[in-house]
Amino acid sequence: MKRFEHLGERQTLAAIISSMDDNIGLILDKLKKENLTDNTMVVLFSDNGGKFVHGGDNGPLRGEKAGAFEGAIRVPFAAKLPGKIKPGTRSDTMISALDLFPTTVKLAGGEIDPEWDLDGKDIMPVLSGETTESPHDTLFWRYGESWALRQGEWKLVQNRREKAGL
Repeated sequence: MKRFEHLGERQTLAAIISSMDDNIGLILDKLKKENLTDNTMVVLFSDNGGKFVHGGDNGPLRGEKAGAFEGAIRVPFAAKLPGKIKPGTRSDTMISALDLFPTTVKLAGGEIDPEWDLDGKDIMPVLSGETTESPHDTLFWRYGESWALRQGEWKLVQNRREKAGL
């Protein structure tokens, strides 16, 4: 934390990000040492939005963690899988954290049983750049009494946190 003292209120946030970066590097180094890099998908997916503490900022997005606005539900996602995901690929395609389970099951050679009635979809076609189409027609979110629904480029929000200024 000491090396970030000059950042004032952003000190804690910088230390958290630096620690994450250092430890993700250790994991990637271990995968390389064990010759597992080429057949291991590495994913970094935030749980939901940033919190406006310690200098946190969701940029141009409205709202924060535990809300229904974009600042809560649009989160960073990064994935690495040599030979399947081209480095530097960027997408604004609408996906969900629920998509990781069916995607990894299929990557591991498994099959999704339709009886499981999963909400998640296989997103390898999006990650590989094969398509820019979302596998979802509609996505839904709920945090307490606030909720949102997104269909294509349209979003409907019922925000019950107005009094909190969010």
